[in-house]
Amino acid sequence: MTVSLQDCQKMLGLRIHGNPVTGQCRSEGWRARVEAFHGRELSEQGAHTSGVPISWLRTEFAQCPEEVDEETVGYYCQAWILHLFACVLFPDATGDNASWMWIHCLSDWDQAGQYSWGSAVLCFLYRQLCEGCRRSTANPSLGGFVYLLQLWMWAHFLVGRLEVLARREWFQGQPPSHQPTWAYLWDQVRVLHTRIDRAYIEYTNELDSLTASSVEWEPYGGEDALPFQLSNVCGADDYFYRMRCPLICFYAVEYHLPDRVACQFGVRQLWPMPLFSIGIDLHKLDRQRNKKIFDWERHP
Repeated sequence: MTVSLQDCQKMLGLRIHGNPVTGQCRSEGWRARVEAFHGRELSEQGAHTSGVPISWLRTEFAQCPEEVDEETVGYYCQAWILHLFACVLFPDATGDNASWMWIHCLSDWDQAGQYSWGSAVLCFLYRQLCEGCRRSTANPSLGGFVYLLQLWMWAHFLVGRLEVLARREWFQGQPPSHQPTWAYLWDQVRVLHTRIDRAYIEYTNELDSLTASSVEWEPYGGEDALPFQLSNVCGADDYFYRMRCPLICFYAVEYHLPDRVACQFGVRQLWPMPLFSIGIDLHKLDRQRNKKIFDWERHP
């Protein structure tokens, strides 16, 4: 089983079709671009060439003043989105740092809505999981939207699943697109009692003993039985769920291969699977080792 585009849209309500999230990634003049994006000068203290200090975003844009003009409100919105990208959707385990490369995709509001953010989030998570598995330091870290991974596990496996409590009432009078996603099932939960020193061993033993019959292959099959109204964005692109395609997030390129987990989509699994190269060389592409690449959209 694997986290898929279906999970991105069902759980997060993210668009999974549109323009690839990629483009210019040139470090020259990054400070001027950041200052134009936020409408104020970036402090020298703590500023790195790889990004904007998250602490600076939190200090400078903690609360939008009342009765300010529309342009100022826009700057606060953009700061909030950059913070969301750095801390939730695309955290890269670099600490107090929000990459300036996202500004390329966020400077034009109309264009920003045309990107396939769902596939970018999934691609970045795939890459971070791959890199995390290869780290051998004493304190390895993991980036990417790990909350999506957690939601996916709760939806498919009983192992470690929390006890679901009564949900809070959703906001009244919201349009269909502003209704909650599938993630709202776990709005209020309680951690089951377990001994911390035994939890890892117990969970790994339970995972090792999983069988096909003990896995919820299609957790999204009962939308009509949900105890709340689901946002219409959660099913807007259901014809793309089984698409076999590359996922792109600037330098990262990962493959979406739903045919390898056909049971997850209610389809009979073919076996043996046809050979398919996932492009090991693509994993050598990153910003750290390819600093001379400035336009990932045009990079062959």
